[in-house]
Order: sequence, then structure tokens, then C-alpha cells
Amino acid sequence: MTKALTPEQTFRMPASYLLRQCALMAAVSAVGVFVWAKFGRVGTQAAPFAGLVLLAFFLVYPLLRLRVWVTLSGAGIQGRGILGDRRALIAWSEPVIVEAHTQRRGAPGVRVFLFNGRGGRRLFHSLFIPHPILRDSNFRAALALVAPSNHPLLSW
Repeated sequence: MTKALTPEQTFRMPASYLLRQCALMAAVSAVGVFVWAKFGRVGTQAAPFAGLVLLAFFLVYPLLRLRVWVTLSGAGIQGRGILGDRRALIAWSEPVIVEAHTQRRGAPGVRVFLFNGRGGRRLFHSLFIPHPILRDSNFRAALALVAPSNHPLLSW
């Protein structure tokens, strides 16, 4: 049973996390271009490459900011599925297992599995929540509002 019936609240990766990730990518690429231009004999070809790195930064960051990772509502939690990156909805009344996980692309977080009652997990009805969202104070406050007090996700 939920504590309150609230409208859906969506959560994206925090801007500060994305800026750190994208800035790191841009910095490493810029250092690579500088070393390549300084010590290589193809310095004139490095300028277009540096321009492409900057263009990629300015294109990738806004796209990443648009992606909704998790949606909380009175009905349950909805997020990106572990298999196939499709949307998965888990009702608050469903028994779940929550465990730490790192995606193959390197994003740490938790996996939320539906528990099938026989000691197993149902992969097709599971989702991934990245740590930057899980640690966000707005997410924690919204989770405390809609999740039952005994929900395993509250202890993460």
C-alpha cells in the first residue's frame, strides 16, 4: 500500500554528474589531440579532430540530460530495463530484490528484480537505477513519499 497517491515524478542523471563525465571525455581527447599535434607530423590534421571532439561534447551532453532513467508514482517504479533497455514497471506491492550492479558501460547503480517466489529473479521485469539518481535528495524524498515503508529500495 502506498503512502500517498502522487503524480508521476521523473528523474534524469544530475547535471553535475554528466558534466564531470563529459568534461573528462573532452579533456582526455584534447590532451590526446595536443600530444598528437605537438609530437606527430600531422598537426594540421589535429585541428579538425579537436573540433569534432568539442562538437561531440556539445551534442552528447544535452542528449544525455534528456533521457529519463526512473519514474516514481503511486503505482510503482518505472525505469530502464536491464535487458534490451526497454521500460519496465514494478508495482510497489510486488516482492523485489535490490542489489548493487555496474553496467557494462561503467555506470554503477542498483538492479531491482521482481522476485518470482521460488528463489529466483525475473530478468524481464527488472530495472536499473544509476547511483547518481539513487543518491539524489529529490529522488530520496519522492521515494519516501510513494514507496511502502518496508520497501527494500529505501535501504539503499
